[in-house]
Amino acid sequence: MSPEQLRVIKDNQDSIFDQLTIEEEEQQPNIHEYPIDGKFAIISSFCAMFLSVSSWGVNSAFGVFLNFYLTSDTFPGTSQYDYALVGGMVVFFGQLLASISIILYKLFGFKKITFIGIILQTIAYLLASFAVKFWQLFMTQAVLVGVSFAMIFVPATVVLPTWLNKRKATGLGICFSGAGFGGVIFSLVINSLITKTGDQKWALRMCAIVTFVMSCISISIMRERRDVKVIKRPKLSIQSVIDISKQIFDLSVFKAYAIKLICVYYTIAVFAYISILFSMASYAKSLGLNYNQSSALTSIINGVQVIARPGMGLIGDKIGRINITASISILFAIILYGYWINATTYGSLIGCCVLIGMFIGVGGTMPQIVASDLIILDGIPDKFPAVWSGMNLVSCWFCLVAEVISLAMVRYNSNRPFLHTQIFLASCFIVCFLIMLVIREWAVKRTIEQRLTSLESSTTEQDQLIKKYKDLLSSGFIPYLRRMFNIIKV
Repeated sequence: MSPEQLRVIKDNQDSIFDQLTIEEEEQQPNIHEYPIDGKFAIISSFCAMFLSVSSWGVNSAFGVFLNFYLTSDTFPGTSQYDYALVGGMVVFFGQLLASISIILYKLFGFKKITFIGIILQTIAYLLASFAVKFWQLFMTQAVLVGVSFAMIFVPATVVLPTWLNKRKATGLGICFSGAGFGGVIFSLVINSLITKTGDQKWALRMCAIVTFVMSCISISIMRERRDVKVIKRPKLSIQSVIDISKQIFDLSVFKAYAIKLICVYYTIAVFAYISILFSMASYAKSLGLNYNQSSALTSIINGVQVIARPGMGLIGDKIGRINITASISILFAIILYGYWINATTYGSLIGCCVLIGMFIGVGGTMPQIVASDLIILDGIPDKFPAVWSGMNLVSCWFCLVAEVISLAMVRYNSNRPFLHTQIFLASCFIVCFLIMLVIREWAVKRTIEQRLTSLESSTTEQDQLIKKYKDLLSSGFIPYLRRMFNIIKV
């Protein structure tokens, strides 16, 4: 790879999402535009965060609904697995339809698609509040809400990075923190309404009203970045849909094994995230804690994520996104093994949930950012939509059954009914850590190859550096390990 190619890749690094902005017609240099990484970028980050609050934030509080459904037998004859599927279906459709949402965004624009999603979500929650049979709840709180999430949140994650450069991980961390912020707020309010009214109806209506207002305000402020160019969207036709679909469903981007592995990492991490978040209230109840205490634990996990997600993004920008992702994965596994398994009192569970909240968001925050770094290193910076689409298409199937699998491992006749579930979920993050180590070796190798290409042998110091790089790039198990654990920002 030549220095000129490296320069082109570097230039593209700050605009990997820009190819989602549609065809350009003509230059208009006098059009005013807010600067990248400026004040409007921060405002957009918070707007995206509130869209996250209105979508995934509400779903983060599903554990409160699940705990109520399981304890009150709201819909007689419904099994615990059926209830668990409600939360799983939201995540399933939210991820499965992410690719379709991107296609619709490219055809119709950010505001139109997002507003349609807001209307659909509002209708879904209102209809769910009037459900008298489980299939009605399933079609509304599960299916329709999941579809609306894809239309509300996905376009925001496409628009936001175009406003960010050096603060990309930080800005996306703020955006993704909405899942935790919404989780803590909605957990407390939903729990309060259920306690006061005795059922879930007004809690669902509250979700409809609050998310509608919050989302409408956010999309009225947030907008696409157009630089100094007039953007013209393609005319709606079969051919334009086919052309865009080919970009979104381009499987050639997964030729590099590191890009395949980040897809696997994302799947496992999000699977474990859903299982832990939805299971915590049920686990607390199995220890004899009351309904309010169990719900409070879910709120704590979500509340800590409000600070933790932007924090890990900020640290990732400083020390390397792959580095921080690997570190958090192993630390989280240790916490789950050493603390959660042994937390059997309300006090110890509060401390445990604080630590869990600090690290549990790694699966929802960092993989997207790491994937963008990997495709840059692979020389295909314009292929991010295809990678992000593929990651969601794979993970959605596992997220669908995440809580069902977790509940299936519970042994209610045991004195430690959730032990198998806890060990399994902790092991998931051990696997995530090992996967990230392999990804790190690949990233370090590509980074060294690029540095070596840009060096010219002209001084003794450069000759020594070239020799060092060549030694690191040599074949064999020892050089492989040296690359894996090399102290370098990736």
